[in-house]
Amino acid sequence: MKSCTSLSKRQLRRRIEKTVVATINNLETSISDQSTATFYHDLSAPDLIADSFNHDQVELDSEIYDIIDDDEIISEPSSSDFSSDSEVEDNQINEELRKWAIENNVTNSATSSLLKILKKHSCFSELPADARSLLSTRRHFIKRDVLPGAYAHFGLENGVKSYVNQLKVVPEVISLLIGIDGIPISKSSKSEYCPILASIFQDRNYKPFCVGIYQGSSKPNDQNEYLQDFVAECKQLLQTGILVKNKLISVQIKGFICDAPARAFITCTKYYSGFSACSKCTQVGERYENRTVFSDKIASRRTDANFGNSTSLEDDHHRGFTILSELGIGLVSKLPLESMHLIYLGVVKKILNLWVGGKPKYLKFSAFQISDNLSALRFHMCCEFNRQPRSLVELPRWKATELRQFLLYTGFIVLHNILPPNYLTHFLSLHCAAAIYSNDELIASYGDYADQLLNFFVVEFSALYGKEDLFYNVHGLLHVYEDVKMFGNINNYSAFSFENHLGILKRLTKSGFSPLY
Repeated sequence: MKSCTSLSKRQLRRRIEKTVVATINNLETSISDQSTATFYHDLSAPDLIADSFNHDQVELDSEIYDIIDDDEIISEPSSSDFSSDSEVEDNQINEELRKWAIENNVTNSATSSLLKILKKHSCFSELPADARSLLSTRRHFIKRDVLPGAYAHFGLENGVKSYVNQLKVVPEVISLLIGIDGIPISKSSKSEYCPILASIFQDRNYKPFCVGIYQGSSKPNDQNEYLQDFVAECKQLLQTGILVKNKLISVQIKGFICDAPARAFITCTKYYSGFSACSKCTQVGERYENRTVFSDKIASRRTDANFGNSTSLEDDHHRGFTILSELGIGLVSKLPLESMHLIYLGVVKKILNLWVGGKPKYLKFSAFQISDNLSALRFHMCCEFNRQPRSLVELPRWKATELRQFLLYTGFIVLHNILPPNYLTHFLSLHCAAAIYSNDELIASYGDYADQLLNFFVVEFSALYGKEDLFYNVHGLLHVYEDVKMFGNINNYSAFSFENHLGILKRLTKSGFSPLY
């Protein structure tokens, strides 16, 4: 048996508790001549326990024991007297392990294996045996069938209350941005998530939270069935508000942040390849060299008032009715063409692909020098950039942050004296417009000028690269200024924060079997 001096505090408390109980039981059975009450009155319990521990030379505190009056017997030590501190330690260990498993994306099987190893040691015997118990995984929750998968709704109100409870001053109004997009769960199956996310428009540093999530082998068949729970709760919150800390807070839907396919899906309108795909104007595209191309001009603008009425339903832009109309918010102005998908992944990546392998043919030979210049910048980028420049050989794998970095920071440096002057001027018009729209002060002073730059960029695009590449995203640049007037600079309503949270949701998936659980 270990010496008491080498035991931890928790082990020592447990040994004392067992010894006290065992000693008292032995004394009760061995005493026959005297009454139990008289014996306990004369007997000094601390001396007795000290004698039993002479070989360990441990001095015990008499406060451990409960010495009572002459007419009462000594009460057995309560387990709560010894376990209060140990319970705190156990909870602390559980919390630290839980945080470690989540932050490091440890699988359930690996976490369970670690718990089983730790439980073999007495000091960790109180740990749970399974990862689901450690992580407090919900085993049962309400979900409903949304073909071809299932949908679980967690609640918009819960997320807003969680945010407000962290504030010292409760605001009167909360404006929300709603993000809707899909993400594949794995590369080996068609299973995917389609979550409904929300973020606080006034506080862009606050991470988005999940309102509801759909999981299935493809996107939902019916967008109205998918949005049913969200719209029902939203209607209630828009009418009554939320009561937090005895204060009634008004709730507003500032906008929906989606890429082009998701925007067309939730509004039940034509997808980006359709002739009447533009959600901001009535411009009708045409078929040119097996592609749908658009004009470099703006047709009559769509308005919130005529969206969804009988006249607009006759327009080829609509595919049917959307349940979002029940919210009574503008489904034209509240669905901006956000910068991540429209500008960076859309236009900038398209231009780079044209330089590498498109028309005009001679531009692709300059790609080698551009790649060398980008690689040379790797050792001169400051820590504020989360990705270092990569060669154009890696262009198919460039992320949106890399494309934004190229447009706003490194593009002019690496393209100088490489691109012909007319192509460089064309690129710089997009660069200047994006830089202006990224700053509120510049928007106030040069917003109209940036709009002129984008109009120049769209008009010259077909002349430099061909009419066949005047596609949906290039035409969409003509409408950026409308959304900037509504939402402020383009960073206020970009999809970057929502895309980051999609990655978090994907990493939280521990098993391919019933991933929604």
